[in-house]
This record gives sequence, structure tokens and C-alpha cells, in this order.
Amino acid sequence: MKYFGIWDRLLFKRLLSTILLFLASFFFLYILVDFASRVSAMEMMRKSPQLLLRYYSAVFIKRLELLLPFALLLGSTRTLQILYRERG
Repeated sequence: MKYFGIWDRLLFKRLLSTILLFLASFFFLYILVDFASRVSAMEMMRKSPQLLLRYYSAVFIKRLELLLPFALLLGSTRTLQILYRERG
């Protein structure tokens, strides 16, 4: 069994945190725009926060196939940029 070295763990941790940050920010912006455009339709869902949570979790899973490659691209680019700056 091969264990990851310190460098590999640091790289993976930095990459994963950047990817999750981009995913969270993209989806937060999506929720804001979607909620603002459908505020009249969401009036009935205001009574049930669980229904709203279920709706946006289903939308998140549906949009993940579009957002995940983009977040991977931006996250890996940002991680490589940080590593290049730290190098010298």
C-alpha cells in the first residue's frame, strides 16, 4: 500500500478546497439568480423550507455535471498558479 507524501497531501488538500470553494460560490450565485427570477412561484414554498431545500438539492445534482468540470478546471488552474508563485 502506497502512502501519499506530504507534498501530495498538500497538493490534494489545496486542490480540493479550491474546487469546493468554486462549486459553492457558483451554486450560491445560481440560487440567488433562480430565487430572484422565481420569487412569485416560491411564495408557496416559503411555508415549507424542507421543500425548498429538496428543490435546490435536486437542482444541484442536476447542475453538477455542468459545474464540476468547470470547477475542476478553475481549481487546478488556481492551484498551479499558487504553486508557481510559491516556487520562486
